[in-house]
Amino acid sequence: MLGLPALPVTPFYPWLPFPLNFASFPVRWYMSVCRHVPYKTTTDRDELEELSKRQTRFVQGEIQAELNRLLRGRAKSYV
Repeated sequence: MLGLPALPVTPFYPWLPFPLNFASFPVRWYMSVCRHVPYKTTTDRDELEELSKRQTRFVQGEIQAELNRLLRGRAKSYV
């Protein structure tokens, strides 16, 4: 509508002064560092495309497995 990519909206705008309306509720963050993935390289263009697709699928699977592990741990901590 305004031609902006995003418009920041806060529910506290008219009631709280400027610096306080950007405060958020405290949340607990978890960071996990996954293991290093060695990348293979090649000079053949067709082989490079297939290799990159295979490595991308592997990394996506590793990230999803780590997210699933963290979600299982989160469910146990709430019980």
